Amino acid sequence: MTIRNSKFASGILFNGDNVRLENNDIVDGISLSGTATAVIDRNEIRDYGADGMHITSDSGQVSNVTVTNNFIRSPIPEPGAHADGVQVRGVNGLTFTNNAIDMGVWKQVAGQDALNAAIFLEDANGGNSNITLNGNYLNGGGYILRIGVGPNQQYINNRFGPDGRYGVVHNIAKPGNITVNSGNVMDLTNQPVTF
Repeated sequence: MTIRNSKFASGILFNGDNVRLENNDIVDGISLSGTATAVIDRNEIRDYGADGMHITSDSGQVSNVTVTNNFIRSPIPEPGAHADGVQVRGVNGLTFTNNAIDMGVWKQVAGQDALNAAIFLEDANGGNSNITLNGNYLNGGGYILRIGVGPNQQYINNRFGPDGRYGVVHNIAKPGNITVNSGNVMDLTNQPVTF
């Protein structure tokens, strides 16, 4: 199924295979549940309450997901939401290239933390494997990037904004999980980001 050049006033959930989203304006986020083979390209994803993009194997293995050239911005979380730009919970094969995720400056809602990470690779639903993040701009959240355990993770030429409340990267990957870590820098200073 291909959807292009459309506008969605509320979130989209896909649980079938062979999905392609191109050049859409999407309010309140995208969810892939148990989807095999998805391409998400050139979309603006904005004004979301929980996650801008939620990729989960809660109804079967998510695999072969390509996310390119998207702009994910402007979360509007409710109290206790812990919103992510992208939350990944169990995927085998995720290529994430040339995207911009800007959660904005840190905020609380009703006195509670409301933002979690620009990208959260959570160790859930079987874990994540074969992950590549290449050439993305990531900003905002408690930590800008949260990395969980899982084999064959590659982080290449990503740029990090200034708005991580507690730090840039929170990394709990096991030794050997990250096979490539190269060219990742702070956007404003070009200082290397190590993790």
